[in-house]
Order: sequence, then C-alpha cells, then structure tokens
Amino acid sequence: MALQGRCAAQRMQTTQLAASLLEKGVVFDRAVTLGRSVAVQPIVLGTAAVLTLVVGPRRLLNWAMRGAAVYGLTRRIFAALGYFAR
Repeated sequence: MALQGRCAAQRMQTTQLAASLLEKGVVFDRAVTLGRSVAVQPIVLGTAAVLTLVVGPRRLLNWAMRGAAVYGLTRRIFAALGYFAR
C-alpha cells in the first residue's frame, strides 16, 4: 500500500512538472514566432528604433512592464470568468 501511495504521488509530481514545462515551452514558442514575424517586417524594427529614440529606453521599458502587468491581469480575469480556455 505504501508503494502504491508513493507511486501515485510521483505520478502527480510528474504530471505537474510536465504541465509546467509545456507552459514554458508555449511561451518560448510564442516569443520565437513573434521574433520571426518582426524580423520579416523591417518597418516594425524601424518604428521600434525611432520610438526608443524619441521616448527614451527607460520610459519605454516602464510602459512595457505596465502593459505586461495589465495583460497578465486581464488574461487571469478572463480565464477566471471562463472566456478563454487554457
């Protein structure tokens, strides 16, 4: 009985680890896809460079961090309400 309990606990840990790795892999895959799409369109790179020069890198990074926080919060709210399936 003790062996079956340990096996069940290990299966649960393995499942959780696999889900965590899958989620991280999906994020990395999205980042690579975004990078490839931006590299194909040079106008996006040019616009980003000009925006960085005009606004300043520190302020632009601050905006990006705020945007990421708002995006994450919005995504969690919508997931809790059942709008998006994970």
